[in-house]
Amino acid sequence: MKQDKVDKKVQKAEQKAAKAAQQVQIVAQKAEKAAQKQAARAEKKAAKQTRSAEKKAAKEAAKAAKAAQRAEQASRKAEEKRAKIAAKMAEKAAAGEDVEGGGESKGKKKGKKKLLLLLLPVVAVAVGAGVFFFLRKDGGEEEAPPEPIVPPAQYSVGGETMVPALPVWSGVTVYGEEIVPEPEEPAEGEEGEEGETPAEDSAASGVEFTPMLYTYQDLTNARALVSAYTTLMTTEDAGFFVIDETMTKIDPPSFDGETPPTSGTVQLARNMPESDFVQSLTLDWKEGSCTVAVELPAGRVKDPTPPSSGSSGQGVTKVIESLKELPPSVLGLEGDSMDDYRIYTQDGIAWVDEIPCLRMSVYRMEEGGVNEIAGHFFLSTDGQHVYKLNVGTNKVVELDIQDALK
Repeated sequence: MKQDKVDKKVQKAEQKAAKAAQQVQIVAQKAEKAAQKQAARAEKKAAKQTRSAEKKAAKEAAKAAKAAQRAEQASRKAEEKRAKIAAKMAEKAAAGEDVEGGGESKGKKKGKKKLLLLLLPVVAVAVGAGVFFFLRKDGGEEEAPPEPIVPPAQYSVGGETMVPALPVWSGVTVYGEEIVPEPEEPAEGEEGEEGETPAEDSAASGVEFTPMLYTYQDLTNARALVSAYTTLMTTEDAGFFVIDETMTKIDPPSFDGETPPTSGTVQLARNMPESDFVQSLTLDWKEGSCTVAVELPAGRVKDPTPPSSGSSGQGVTKVIESLKELPPSVLGLEGDSMDDYRIYTQDGIAWVDEIPCLRMSVYRMEEGGVNEIAGHFFLSTDGQHVYKLNVGTNKVVELDIQDALK
């Protein structure tokens, strides 16, 4: 009897071992398939990016070739025109005609002819380069309309720092021009010194920078484009914030709703490192067009002043402790306790639904000391509201924590 029991136990152990080995094999196969799929996706993505870059390079090369061809044609026409004028002048000189009018000596006439011939190459160069001037009625000079530019891929926001530009595709006309500051008029009754201009502010920042205004025309959906760009630039990686005229952080404007807006203005800014200047992008849009002012004004982006903490307010440490006491499942996390996670708080106050909140990043502690990001949350200063951030859409969803607080 005892031997039978021993045999049965051995048989069960062998069955368990075989089952465990089978499960390990299944898991290994799944892991191998997942790795193969991931590698295939990465290869496909890389190939797509390569094709896109090649197409873009080909388009830019074609544009450059057309521009060179136009310049060559203009230069050739200018040379032909100069040759014709020179031939006429030579013909008149040979016939002894008075080019500049009667009553002048031959020496003076020859001098004027030589001066005119010397000026002709200058005129030809100006025509070949596409530089034209038009006379106003009052006799003044007026510059020709600006020429469209290739849509920039990046904006310079000071020194060597670049940020992504407004993403547009073919069919959009773009103009770029320097922002020339208007001189400030002294107050009435004062002979004070002239105020500092934005250009002087930029020079004082100690970096090379030229304020620019980019004008985009023929946009298919300016509202959606500005909305997407605002979402992109206010991500944690980009580091920009929506601000008001006092450089105070505010909530992004609503681009949707029952009655979507047809125009608007949004200013994006971030503090320049180790400097009292702000990298600013001001987007003024309406259906079909948008302007982007890239500037470097003096100042600092600042958080809104939090309301005075009453009896319901809590210290930062206490607020963090209240988050640690919640079950992970309430926050959409795995595990039985928040002891498996680390919580890091960012400086400043963020406003969500007009409620002052602390922004927190939660990391899961893995074996080997590696921390893996588990989520981003906003916790109200009174500990009564928790919002989870969707990084992809840059939108928050309030979590139901009331039952867990009871």
